[in-house]
Amino acid sequence: MALFLMASMAGCSGGDFAHQFHGVEVDVPLDEALKTHQVSLPEKSRDIHYSANSKLEGYPFLLTFEIPCRVRDEFLGSNHLRVSTEDRLKGSSAAMEASREGLPPGSRTAWFRRAGADGRSEFEAIVASDGAGSACQVWANSMREDPS
Repeated sequence: MALFLMASMAGCSGGDFAHQFHGVEVDVPLDEALKTHQVSLPEKSRDIHYSANSKLEGYPFLLTFEIPCRVRDEFLGSNHLRVSTEDRLKGSSAAMEASREGLPPGSRTAWFRRAGADGRSEFEAIVASDGAGSACQVWANSMREDPS
């Protein structure tokens, strides 16, 4: 079973902004954003990029990374993500980021979400596996009603 990390990652200390998207204002280190948004990453996550700004309404958190597809189900389970059948995919921040970056040719894509107590999505992820099914690219986003 893959180890999952919450609020701390190798190479990410309290003030580490090394993984932030370039040209995006970020005021929260990655480990803090992961903890606040209750997101855990597989130990084998790589090519991690994020944005998080606690001063904006909803404290938006956008995250992209790659994982071996063999740990995909563990990532989904540890984050309580379920397949979404809603037709909201086009309005999703994660979907817009995935579209902007371009999905890998021949990829299989699915949308997952974790609903808050009021039924609104608080965390969602688009997972695309490459044609061979060995590498999975993840685009995820989270919003919080109460950023504290």
